[in-house]
Amino acid sequence: MDAMNLRLIFVLTDLIAPLAVGYYLHQRHLVSDESINKLIRFNVVCIYTILALLSFWVLPISWNLLIVPLFGFLLILVPGAIGSLLFARHYASWLDRGAYVASAMLSVASAPSSSMPSRASPTRRSSARARTSCSCSSSSRWPSTAT
Repeated sequence: MDAMNLRLIFVLTDLIAPLAVGYYLHQRHLVSDESINKLIRFNVVCIYTILALLSFWVLPISWNLLIVPLFGFLLILVPGAIGSLLFARHYASWLDRGAYVASAMLSVASAPSSSMPSRASPTRRSSARARTSCSCSSSSRWPSTAT
């Protein structure tokens, strides 16, 4: 069996089959919400913990692994601090500020380097009219970008 068939079997057994069985049981009212919540709690507390321990069990321990948590913290906290200190104050609502900082913290961690926006070429010009022509009202909850 080649690697492609093995990956397809993993996708079917790990993702598709549990979703299909759960949907079937929910539609037929064969399982209650309370039992589903208990099953989810058991998976998160027990199964994921065991899988994490087994993953580290086979990992060769070296001093280079000490850098991984440091980079993980920096990858999340630096964009969050920049977003919080420089841009979040433009939002009046605390909920909007929190959502902005949370999205700033997660945006760098989840964005591949090829999807980062590139700078516009110097030959490309934008007119002032194109930047300021907006049908939005000035009382919008988004900060104004026009200067």
